[in-house]
Amino acid sequence: MLVVASVLMAAMSGPVTAQAVAVTEKPAPGVIDTQSGTGVDKDAYNALIDKMDQGDACGEDCDRIARLVSGNAPVMPYDADGQTPVTGEVAIIFIIDESGLTSNFRIERSTSPQLSAAAIAAVQSWRFTPALKAGKPVSMQARQIFPFVLP
Repeated sequence: MLVVASVLMAAMSGPVTAQAVAVTEKPAPGVIDTQSGTGVDKDAYNALIDKMDQGDACGEDCDRIARLVSGNAPVMPYDADGQTPVTGEVAIIFIIDESGLTSNFRIERSTSPQLSAAAIAAVQSWRFTPALKAGKPVSMQARQIFPFVLP
């Protein structure tokens, strides 16, 4: 399940940028462009989930994958000077439990400890409608990739 869920969740994360900028073109398919610390567009996020083959996404663990109810993008951290944004990428693996809360955060890869902390803080606040198996809520493992980029 992790490999397919990894593709699913990774495809849904847009870049975290240091400041709000005017969007002059549409984001690439499968990307939700979210500014630092702002709300993730749950409808866009869940629309991407709806395009997935739910059986492939859940395997035998669930019939329907968890859906985002609310959550913010990570806040882009700055170096010790307070002037230079830290850029890079974080891949985080976590559990979405039967009540839709996130837990058991594990950094799969990261280019910076500050980015890891920002990713964990963001995902801790996310709330989901839980995955379902035979109509009952079940926990599932998910993976999310956050690219931290400058505008």
